[in-house]
Amino acid sequence: MFKSIAIACVITNTVWLSPAMATTLNTRIETAADSQLDPAVRLNPPVEQLNPQRLTGCDEMKWYREYVGLPAVFDGLGWRESNCKNNVRTYCCYGYWQEYIGLWLSTKSSYRDALINVCGISGVSDIYGLSDKSKLGQACAAKVVYDISKLAPWRQ
Repeated sequence: MFKSIAIACVITNTVWLSPAMATTLNTRIETAADSQLDPAVRLNPPVEQLNPQRLTGCDEMKWYREYVGLPAVFDGLGWRESNCKNNVRTYCCYGYWQEYIGLWLSTKSSYRDALINVCGISGVSDIYGLSDKSKLGQACAAKVVYDISKLAPWRQ
């Protein structure tokens, strides 16, 4: 029965409370007499580890390319455009695949809605830099643009 449970015991992110502690915290405690128990809710869901092997350089870029489903031709593009580095910037473009994000996010762009809705990209900081999030943003943006225009943006 719940009455014999210790004040607080943490087991794999689940906290069990005694009836006295639950009353103090204004929390309902289920007992064996209750007909149904509420399903457990995890308060801190696990975040998928990006680049779990902590690859670097072209191997890391390839991992992000494969993760989002870009074709292998992007390995060569990434080498040509940035030497497989996501913190490379040229006059207009950023990251592994030198994405022209300013143009792609402009109000007249056919990519804008997909970049915002699919990838959550709203600016340069979402695709440029050394964080896992920016590298995933770079790959997601490339995938969105590739799905719409194939390789045309990289042939200009």
